[in-house]
Amino acid sequence: MQKINDIQQKLNDERLERDTLSKRYYLAVTVINGVDTLLSGVTIALGSAVVCLLSTSFITAPVLIALEGVAVGTDVVRIVCNQTN
Repeated sequence: MQKINDIQQKLNDERLERDTLSKRYYLAVTVINGVDTLLSGVTIALGSAVVCLLSTSFITAPVLIALEGVAVGTDVVRIVCNQTN
């Protein structure tokens, strides 16, 4: 019976520690989620812009490659944000 009480106390202590950490890092998680949402929108917008500009052929290929590179870069940062979250 004593062992059961010890295990329950240990679980309770871990739950309290998790609650404390959750409260401490709530702002950081909220900021990361906001950045993730922003980067997702930027990636979609840049990808759409590249497709539109490529179909109209008003801009040369190096500019489109640079835009696509920025789109891929923002997507990579978004993936990193998801992994840290």
